[in-house]
Order: sequence, then C-alpha cells, then structure tokens
Amino acid sequence: MNFVTLERIASLMAAAGSMWFVNEITRGFLRLYLILPPTGGPTEVIGLAVLIWLYAKHQRFLHSEPKPEFMAKLESR
Repeated sequence: MNFVTLERIASLMAAAGSMWFVNEITRGFLRLYLILPPTGGPTEVIGLAVLIWLYAKHQRFLHSEPKPEFMAKLESR
C-alpha cells in the first residue's frame, strides 16, 4: 500500500474509534454524573490508528525529494 492509502485508512480508523469511545462514555446519558471510563477497545483502535498514521507520514518523508536549498544548508554544516 502506498502512504496516501495508509493515511486515509488510519484517519478513518481514528474517527471510528473516537465515535466508539464517545458512544461508550455516553451510553447511560441520564446518569451523566456516573461517567465510567470506556473499555480498552476504542482506546486501542485509536492508538493503532495513530501508529499507522505516523508510519505513513514517515514513509512519505522517506520517499519525498529533498529541496535544493535544504540540501545546501546540510552540506554547509
């Protein structure tokens, strides 16, 4: 998969995990004073999505062409 596809999949996973997270928190909305932390499921989905997104950004950085002025600054050091 290319990095653009990975970024999109990770964004969709994070959005779904966030919706699941809010759904679990607000399940008993009438007892809002008794908010319980959600189960590990949505938190793990969001964490996995962030890791996939960071990997895709890293791949984008590795496959991008460096700009000439940036390379000139590196060579002058």
